[in-house]
Amino acid sequence: AVVRNIFGSCGMTAVIAPEQMKEVIAINGSSPAFIYLFAKGFLDYAARVGLPEQSAKELFVQSLIGSAKMITDSGCSIDELIRQVSSPGGTTLAGLDQLYEGKMLDAVQNACDSCTKRAYELSK
Repeated sequence: AVVRNIFGSCGMTAVIAPEQMKEVIAINGSSPAFIYLFAKGFLDYAARVGLPEQSAKELFVQSLIGSAKMITDSGCSIDELIRQVSSPGGTTLAGLDQLYEGKMLDAVQNACDSCTKRAYELSK
């Protein structure tokens, strides 16, 4: 409780079973780099199509913040949130089709698995 209070004074805490500490690294320790790479894809696209860099960055960051707030505050599942912003036959579904076709979810799972595998290797 004392340690949790100390860390809690700096932000959010979670109690994770000791045997899952290596698995949580991908979710909380390495995920910022994964998110930055995802953001880079959007910002590289913006540059390629000639959107102003600063405007594109600010708009994308606001999308990240708003999306994160919806995940934490809406009470909806991730699948429900995806459906809410996907109009039938619309632009979002066209983009999602490409992400699914490119196996984005598999890539994320593989990144997390690789991260966890490396954590186990480093702990030996």
